Amino acid sequence: AVAVKTKAAKPADFTGVIVDTTVAEKDVAFPTDAKLIHKARDRLVSQAKRAGIKLRQSYTRVGKRALIQHQRYAHAKQYKRARRQLRKLKTYLRRTIRDIERKIEGDEVLGAVFAVPLIKAGQIRGQKQRQRGWKLYSWHAPETECIGKGKARTPYEFGVKVSLTTTNKRCKGGQFILHAKALPGNPYDGHTLKEVIAETEALTGREIERTYVDRGYVGH
Repeated sequence: AVAVKTKAAKPADFTGVIVDTTVAEKDVAFPTDAKLIHKARDRLVSQAKRAGIKLRQSYTRVGKRALIQHQRYAHAKQYKRARRQLRKLKTYLRRTIRDIERKIEGDEVLGAVFAVPLIKAGQIRGQKQRQRGWKLYSWHAPETECIGKGKARTPYEFGVKVSLTTTNKRCKGGQFILHAKALPGNPYDGHTLKEVIAETEALTGREIERTYVDRGYVGH
């Protein structure tokens, strides 16, 4: 509406659009099992201190050493030794989880405070590298997904799929993004097209006559 009022675009410019998807990358480090497990234990220990819970052991020193050793062994391709350090990190996390669960048992307030952190820590400890289904890739951004876009330089990107709709031809004021929508769950592009077109028409007030898409929308 603003573009039409300022004569930067005409209503007829909104009848032909380009629809495509990309990945809105999250501000997360490349996820590895060792770093995630170490971070989960560290976050639980920090939250326990803030809540006034005295743990039997924090595993701060030995946990950091195990993480460094894991990274060194993995870099040197000594995978058997690296897996041994990974098992240590998982053990430290399991002991921390159980210690907190014992200390908060029967306390409804602390139970509510630690409900989500304990679920996240349990998920991180139990998930495997090549498992199917949902995985947790980041402690602070649990909505992060691993999305394969087929790029040679970056085969996998970590974030959330996003649909973008732009004008097909350049308007007087340039090209405009008419619609943007986050698509959590990494759905097939073609299954999102009908909804995206309907929402774009509602925003612009013009019926879309032609939509240009790539092969990711085959069949729709």
